[in-house]
Amino acid sequence: AAPGPGSALGQALAALDQQVASSKQAGKPEASGPPKGAARRLQLLAEIERRLVQEERANVEALQSEVERVLGATLAVATGPILRRQLGRCYAVLYERGSRVSMYAVTGNLLNQLGAKGQAVTPPPPVARAAMASVLGAVCEEHGMSMPSIVREAVLCLLKVAKAATAPADGPLRLASLEALRGALEGAGPKNMTTIAQAEAVKVLRAAAAAPQPSGPTPAPPARGGGGAFGGDEACRCAVLNCVPPLVASAEELWEGQADTLDALVNLCVKHLEDPLPSVRATASRCLAAALLNATLAPGFRASRAPPISFARASGRSGGGTALSRQKSDNLGGGIKIGPF
Repeated sequence: AAPGPGSALGQALAALDQQVASSKQAGKPEASGPPKGAARRLQLLAEIERRLVQEERANVEALQSEVERVLGATLAVATGPILRRQLGRCYAVLYERGSRVSMYAVTGNLLNQLGAKGQAVTPPPPVARAAMASVLGAVCEEHGMSMPSIVREAVLCLLKVAKAATAPADGPLRLASLEALRGALEGAGPKNMTTIAQAEAVKVLRAAAAAPQPSGPTPAPPARGGGGAFGGDEACRCAVLNCVPPLVASAEELWEGQADTLDALVNLCVKHLEDPLPSVRATASRCLAAALLNATLAPGFRASRAPPISFARASGRSGGGTALSRQKSDNLGGGIKIGPF
């Protein structure tokens, strides 16, 4: 039977539409805590995602215009990173299970609203812009190979948004744009980011990672559920580091010349291995390993033999024993060093 308002998906859409219509959050700045009704909206978005996965493709296509309308209205009240990520997943699943004909129009509209081609005539409020960035990143990550030119434009647009979000009130927008940038880079595929885009990305990531720390002898813990100046800084630094591996993987001519992009990104990760926060240090170590792995898989990588490695053990205090010197066995081959490092 054809789906309608009585179907499970239709009921979830109607409930979310009613929630959004009765919300008073639209147009207001994002609060430090979750606003009233956010938990219910998150529950309904999760239900919509589940129904989109389980419904027949024909049924999803029949309700696709209604899904897009309701999800589009939810952009204005998608407060908090968890709600924004769930909204992005709904869009990504919709274009996986339904028709992709409207996907290009929707992503193009998101780019225009975010200012990809100049300032929008009526700029949306910060909450809606953060949600738009999250949706754009999620769709590009899932369907980037189907629209490579749009992904390149999305990366440049998200870099522009992250670069401009410098005010303290822009913390949610900066975090959303950085997380979306990682998704767009993941969907870009190999050799899709030009050297100009790489250089711009390095500058923006460095600036975002160097966000000022809160004053005081001991940093305050993040507010419950996210938010707070220190919580935003921690999350942004982790989001910056998470952009490094996909940027290396998607870079064009990574090994040309002195490999400046790779050098800068590796140094960015190494610097944050000494971050005062354990979560940032863990993210830095994981992203450093992933970035170096992606670099060895990039076109133009050439392994070169390193000098033999010697290990020496000094004699003990009693004078017993002799110095021990070992070299790697020739059967195992020489050491490997990566490019110019």
